[in-house]
Amino acid sequence: MIRICGLTALLMVCSSAAVAEIILQDNYLGNPNEPGWAFPYDGVAAQSSERRTIVSESWAGDDIVVPVGVEYQVQRLSWIGVLVTGPGAVWETVDIIILPRNTTEERGGPIAPGATPVAEFTDIPMDEFAQRAGESGPETLWGLPVYEGSVTIPEVTLPAGHYYFAVRVVGNNRGQHFLLTTGGGVDFGAGEMGVMQSEFFFEPEWIDIVDYLEIPDPDDPSQRIPYATDFAYRVYGEIVPEPASIALLMLGAVVLRLRRR
Repeated sequence: MIRICGLTALLMVCSSAAVAEIILQDNYLGNPNEPGWAFPYDGVAAQSSERRTIVSESWAGDDIVVPVGVEYQVQRLSWIGVLVTGPGAVWETVDIIILPRNTTEERGGPIAPGATPVAEFTDIPMDEFAQRAGESGPETLWGLPVYEGSVTIPEVTLPAGHYYFAVRVVGNNRGQHFLLTTGGGVDFGAGEMGVMQSEFFFEPEWIDIVDYLEIPDPDDPSQRIPYATDFAYRVYGEIVPEPASIALLMLGAVVLRLRRR
């Protein structure tokens, strides 16, 4: 009994040390090409991610990798975007989707056509959706207000693997919402660029953002070039050992105890 209690206590200590909410994926990294860059976005471009605005529906998402041996318990997401507010535009809820990364290169893009979501939530009330404060007043970009949103979701457990996630703001058939790009064209996220999907914009399947988003060519502004980018997202939650890892830990503790006898 003492041995079992001691092992249980060890597992409780290991588990309790791993359950504080942390940032699981951080794309708020600004422009790595410009030392001293103060913003968590690069100010280069933005992509529609919204439903029931002037746009009927669109997604802008990014990826997250869960390492082998642990699970991520996703609890909250935040993002930074700009708004075309429009007269009477209202923003109160969001949709969230989490999908597995496509592992079959022969079929489809970053997310396989018809892939079943790992989790999907509709019309979730936001915790916060407020204009960011700048040094000299409310923050703007291209003359548009810059907002940061946050939403708590029913807890989602992600086993080891590679996933994509996205948040879209739900409106009242007015205005528009765009996710801001971040990183200055350098992928510093989980290993893959952002993705988009929208039947409204004639892209019914998920595609890499570089295959859709274009920006003016810095060397010739009259021309446009593809832009590979991440989006300004953060994912919050907890890291816990996978059940198999816990079993191995228990077995190791038992073996160690037997060797000491």
